[in-house]
Amino acid sequence: MTAMDWRPYGACCAKYAADPAVAFCPDCRHPLVRCMAVAECRSLVPATGPCPACVAPQLLVDAGAVVQSKAGERLAVPLILRNQSPAGRTIWVKRLARLDGAESAPVALTWEQIDAGAERRVVVDTPPLAAG
Repeated sequence: MTAMDWRPYGACCAKYAADPAVAFCPDCRHPLVRCMAVAECRSLVPATGPCPACVAPQLLVDAGAVVQSKAGERLAVPLILRNQSPAGRTIWVKRLARLDGAESAPVALTWEQIDAGAERRVVVDTPPLAAG
């Protein structure tokens, strides 16, 4: 796929979203990537994110969290992951990772799913910070 293939969907693309036999829009040749629940929501998925009709996660830093430190200190950042799915769909989270430059480290989870309208909390521990 090229960057050109991932331009926004046109009105012509929506006409073919419900037909699983059509992989590319016959009118503009845009690849058609469908939501897993396309039979219900009839949505095409944008290249930069999830189905806008089914999935709406929101990641926030918990209010009152200490997010400042001095060089060499570590932080435990409390985060909230909310599921604001307009379609009322559950989000299943298999894993989360903290990225530190090119390295990643898994984030421990005590849960697997977030029901629509619910939120889950997770704490991300940082390595020693190079600067405060």
